[in-house]
Amino acid sequence: MQTGDKELINVISEKSPETLIWGACKTYSGKLEGRNLLGQVLMQIRMAVKSGNLYKNWFSSNFYLVQNPQLLPTLSLLENNNGLETKLQLD
Repeated sequence: MQTGDKELINVISEKSPETLIWGACKTYSGKLEGRNLLGQVLMQIRMAVKSGNLYKNWFSSNFYLVQNPQLLPTLSLLENNNGLETKLQLD
């Protein structure tokens, strides 16, 4: 994956309590403010894909709402690198 081990940040333009949970916005001093939960989740998924862990095992171990792995949705990861798209099926 082209992002390597770089930190993924969901940069938001409008600051609100809701958006600061999922992303981060730049302050006047140039620092990022926010929890960036979307970026953290995407980095966890990237790490699981790179390590060869199956998506279902990762999802089941991180989200306790799933009792039956057969009920999980099929997900794919779309990577866009300068217009070249690569689709990875996570199963």
